[in-house]
Amino acid sequence: MKKTYLLIFILVFINVLNSLASPLIFKSQKEITTVGVFELGVFDTTKYKQIRIGINRIKNSPTKEQVEMAKSKAEIEVNAARRELIRAVELLEKGVISKLEYDQAKDRLEKAEVYFRIPVEVISLNISLYAVENGEEIFLIDLDKKSNSQSFVLDTPPSKIVVKVSGQGKYSLFVWGTL
Repeated sequence: MKKTYLLIFILVFINVLNSLASPLIFKSQKEITTVGVFELGVFDTTKYKQIRIGINRIKNSPTKEQVEMAKSKAEIEVNAARRELIRAVELLEKGVISKLEYDQAKDRLEKAEVYFRIPVEVISLNISLYAVENGEEIFLIDLDKKSNSQSFVLDTPPSKIVVKVSGQGKYSLFVWGTL
């Protein structure tokens, strides 16, 4: 625990020292509470020879134990929904239930399968950098998925950068430029 705080302090201290030499050109904070890929920031880098990007995830995702528990519950739901769909198919063929009831059973299975995949996506963290040229995003790099704090330097950056993240948490993005 103390090592984590020390590491965070050192990273913040290094970022502060480095920022004294380079102006801060972009700052953003966003809280992401749903699963998906979200844009954390877009910034213009045309007048800089070098940029440094710092990204911190302030609030961590659930623990692996919490994810495993959620996944186990979701697996039970998937299995129950599959059994219901099998019964619904049989009953539809016999004319006992309507097509609507069959569709509802099918929808329950699809929903359960989505919730089964969510716990795996919730714990993952992905930070990607893209260049924007002529209105199109060009992939640059995926940063380390294991760390809640990232730093990256681009020499001769493209004119525009997009930072995208996936993984729940509160993010801070800082960009410094060297003229």
